[in-house]
Amino acid sequence: GECAGIPGVGAAGQGLADYGPGRPEDVRVLPWHLERARERVAGIPLRARPGIVVHGDFTPWNLRFKGGRLSGILDFELAHWDHRVGDFALAWRGKYDAVIHGYASVSPLEPEEWALITPLWWASLIDAACRHLRSGTRDDGWIMKKLLQRSPLMGPDAEEFR
Repeated sequence: GECAGIPGVGAAGQGLADYGPGRPEDVRVLPWHLERARERVAGIPLRARPGIVVHGDFTPWNLRFKGGRLSGILDFELAHWDHRVGDFALAWRGKYDAVIHGYASVSPLEPEEWALITPLWWASLIDAACRHLRSGTRDDGWIMKKLLQRSPLMGPDAEEFR
């Protein structure tokens, strides 16, 4: 990920606290979510899980519909090898539960895949924060807002961050 090799960002995310956009309560947000995501995937044999090529930016603006049916997908420069729920974790964005339920209705998810959805979503946000750290820029607060968003699909992580 983007955090690898950033001076001052340790294994538990130390240094990510510097990313917070100035609100004292934000100082703990990134490291807390990073550690929680690591805890969630710790018992899942990730390398043993089958992977597929995923789009990498499966969002409404990259989808085309005709007659109410998907007719095209655009913008493949972020395509990469990942777990099959990788794209849907990103499209879910922590709030569009129908995306995940719709996918699962066509291709049922295994318990381990359900467990990967939140950590994959959080990892994409933390990776974006690290890109900002690496470039010396800050986002407009969108990353923090999305990390703090909760959904029933988050299971034990659906409780508000404290």
